[in-house]
Amino acid sequence: MTNCKSLYKTHEKQFNDKILYPMNSLSSLFYLIPMMFISDLVGKFILFGMAVSSTLWWAKQTKTSHYFDLLFLSSTLIWSLSYITKINSLNYFIVPIMFIRNKNNDYKNIIIVSSVSLLLLSNANYISKSIFVFSIVSKISDTFCGNQYGTAIFHILSSISICFI
Repeated sequence: MTNCKSLYKTHEKQFNDKILYPMNSLSSLFYLIPMMFISDLVGKFILFGMAVSSTLWWAKQTKTSHYFDLLFLSSTLIWSLSYITKINSLNYFIVPIMFIRNKNNDYKNIIIVSSVSLLLLSNANYISKSIFVFSIVSKISDTFCGNQYGTAIFHILSSISICFI
């Protein structure tokens, strides 16, 4: 497997060859927590996939783990949007995402940014929305401002926000 570049970079210092970014990798396991609070089987499957793929992505950063991490990130956002709006047919948009492959993942980036925006607009739960906003700020602080723990905080806070939807 060959390494590839992250769509959303981190400033966490690389640890070793076995686990590149341990804080980001281990904090990804927090996506297992919302599975205890939701009854939707599609959501449970997606959150499990998100936890595993994100853990592997931050540990190894291979093309395969990057593909699945972006797939499950997009799927988590779309599923959350369908769960909040009670429009289950939105989940049908997850299937075509599996077939999107381009060199820089530009299309998945558009889906991610659009889904985050729609989630913030449609979520009436202020607790969930506030925690989610703080998680996004944490991720941005890592990618653009050098906060080496921003992605780990993002994983923890965004998974907690899912518990409140």
